[in-house]
Amino acid sequence: MNSSLRILFIVVLLGLLVVLRMFAADWFYDPLDAFFKGQYQGQPLPEIATAKLLAVMALRFWITAAITVGVIHLWFNNRSKTRLSFLVLAVAFVLFFIAFWVLIALKQPPLEGLFYIRRFLIQPLILILLIPAFYYEMSNSNAAG
Repeated sequence: MNSSLRILFIVVLLGLLVVLRMFAADWFYDPLDAFFKGQYQGQPLPEIATAKLLAVMALRFWITAAITVGVIHLWFNNRSKTRLSFLVLAVAFVLFFIAFWVLIALKQPPLEGLFYIRRFLIQPLILILLIPAFYYEMSNSNAAG
């Protein structure tokens, strides 16, 4: 695939991330969205349908993960980086999802922890971390070789 087409596909995938972010409140169940936009310090959590929220968080994570893997694959055109990205995303999902589930189950969860774990589950932060990490790895392997 030529570089112009790869760049176009990357832009389309990044656009999908923007669209997902813009319409997330309309498309996905998330009572924590409005809660965290307000003055939430010292407030109890809103009523939450736990199973529904967990399912939606998993869905949002894997939609973002699929786009992230697509961007990494197109950007670097390297199967090992694509596989490593998927592995990092899978491990991150297990760790953050379990932590989110535990925090939701608590009567008085630490709200900042809940806020940031939720953020890792629904936003493409791992993509933002992987791209510079892969560039750093490439520059070190080029300097050594």
